[in-house]
Amino acid sequence: MTAGDWTGAVDFALAQTAEGAAILDVCLISASGDEVRDAGQFYSRAALHNHPPFLIDSQSPETMERALQICGAGNFLNSASLEDEVHLGRVCRLAKLHHAGIVIACRDDAGLAITRHRKLAIAQRTLHRIDAAPESVIVDVLAFPVAKLPEGLTESLAAIELIREACPGVRTLLALSNFSFGMPWQQRVRVEKGILNDASSAGLDFVILNTRHHRYGGVYDSIPVV
Repeated sequence: MTAGDWTGAVDFALAQTAEGAAILDVCLISASGDEVRDAGQFYSRAALHNHPPFLIDSQSPETMERALQICGAGNFLNSASLEDEVHLGRVCRLAKLHHAGIVIACRDDAGLAITRHRKLAIAQRTLHRIDAAPESVIVDVLAFPVAKLPEGLTESLAAIELIREACPGVRTLLALSNFSFGMPWQQRVRVEKGILNDASSAGLDFVILNTRHHRYGGVYDSIPVV
């Protein structure tokens, strides 16, 4: 994308579908510095192909809106939180207008939630704040590097179960590679595989991962991959 090869970028994204991705996570923040323009370049080409839903990963409501204008209904906006309620309101209005889902992160003005009970409390407060059907909401439970915060893994897995029980209809998500950040590549794949199996048992609904690192069978059979 930084070279302006938008056709190649779309081909790369769609190749993830062939390797098991159920949703395509697209972040254009560092492409050229003009994220709204880049969204037009990417999504206008991607929309010409059969594709799964997009997870439009941006902190810019203008970028989200441009993508949704092109792609239409059935996609997801990533993300918003109680850390910035003005931004949260704008993202929710876009989601409602374009019939999109929304990812809410377990963070507020006090920062990222680490413990299971704080993650649940923030998720519940955010759901109360927004006007959205539970089925359209995905809660990013947050993943922290296990090398620096080993207890974070246990808390995130426990939070998945708590949120599923306390917030019927709402789905959960984890960015798997965050857990293994800083590890050698081969160790990362091994660690992520074990965590993914545990997360599946806890009831995780979606996982963000590199499909090429995890395409050997059985690793994510029961979890849609983003």
